[in-house]
Amino acid sequence: EVGAPALSAAMNGMSSWIIAYGMIGSGKTFSITGTPLDPGICTRLFNDVFERSRSRSCLQCDVTVSVSYFEIHNDKARDLVKGFTPFSSDGREKLTASRTNHELVKGLSEHDMMKFKEAGDSIRKKSFHRLNPRSSRSHTVFSIHFEVAKRGASGRQDRGPACGEVSQGSLHLVDLAGFEDFSESSFGDMEEEQLLETAAINKSIGALRIVLNKLASRQRCHVPYESCLLTKVLQ
Repeated sequence: EVGAPALSAAMNGMSSWIIAYGMIGSGKTFSITGTPLDPGICTRLFNDVFERSRSRSCLQCDVTVSVSYFEIHNDKARDLVKGFTPFSSDGREKLTASRTNHELVKGLSEHDMMKFKEAGDSIRKKSFHRLNPRSSRSHTVFSIHFEVAKRGASGRQDRGPACGEVSQGSLHLVDLAGFEDFSESSFGDMEEEQLLETAAINKSIGALRIVLNKLASRQRCHVPYESCLLTKVLQ
C-alpha cells in the first residue's frame, strides 16, 4: 500500500519519497529494514524493482537501475557508499562515477542491493540513548534511480531529445532519526555532543514538517527548502 504506488511513480519518471518518522524507539528503522522473518519496506521494494524491470524488458524497454546511500548528521552529509564496492559474479566492478557528490552503484541484483544497504547501515551514526541503546543519530536517504529507455524497431535503444522515449525517476527511502521531546529528556545526563545532535535532529524534522505542510496545502507560496540540508535534498 505504501511502496507499490511510490515505485510505480518513480519508474514512470517521477521523484517519490517514503519517509519513516516518529519518536526514538517507535520502530522507524524496523519498518524500513525489517528482519529476514519479517521483511520491511526495503526487502519488498527491492524484489519488486527487479520483477518490474524484467517485465518492462519484455515490453521492449531497457531499465537501468542505480542506487546511492548517504546520511545527514548535524546538517552535514556523509556518503555511506564510499569504500563499499560490490562485484558481479564475473568479478567486474560495479561502482560508477559519482553524481551530485554521491557515489552510484549500477548493475545490482536484489541480493546485492540488500547487502549494499546493510553495509551502509553498519557505519551509520548511532549512539546510546536511554530509550534505545543503539539509537540512530542521523537521517539516511537510500535512493533508487531509474532510467527507462524504449527500444526501437531495430532493437536498439531510442535515445535523444527527438524521440522523447527516455524517462528518469527516483525513489527515495528516508529513515529519520528519532524526534525527541525536550520536556521528556534527561538533559542533565546528556553530554554536549548529544545535546547538539538532539537539537540538530529536532530542528531538521521541524523544518521538514513545515515543508511538507506547505506542499500539502497546494497553495502558491514559498516553500522553505533552504532551511536545512534535509529539506534541500527534498527539492
